[in-house]
Amino acid sequence: MSAPSTSTLTHAVAQALARHTTHSFGLMGNGNAHLIEHFAEVGISYTAVRHEAGTVAAADAFTRVSGQLAIATTTYGAGFTNTLTALAEAAQARTPMLVVVGEAPSDGPRPGTLTKSCSPRPSGCAPTCSL
Repeated sequence: MSAPSTSTLTHAVAQALARHTTHSFGLMGNGNAHLIEHFAEVGISYTAVRHEAGTVAAADAFTRVSGQLAIATTTYGAGFTNTLTALAEAAQARTPMLVVVGEAPSDGPRPGTLTKSCSPRPSGCAPTCSL
């Protein structure tokens, strides 16, 4: 695998963010994978969490304890929607943070992208999913 290009938009965004913080918390998805890849190149540490709300809660806690700005990042759609409760708490506490959310590719799904579709089942039964 070749080294990522330094002339991409996501690299420029990572460089701009690195001027303000050295810490990020996130859940990788289709919309933010390239940005997360560039964080290490520009000196921003990345801590993976297991739920989108956790990205914001972790950035909120980090900022409250350390006094340093943190980044929360997740992917678009439901990924961002899942951050809203934690984001409301951070807003009420007036905790400064950067929330960076990716967008769906404008030219359609990327090669190798997994798209999960699920069929609902009767109550008490697990949905049938295919990748």
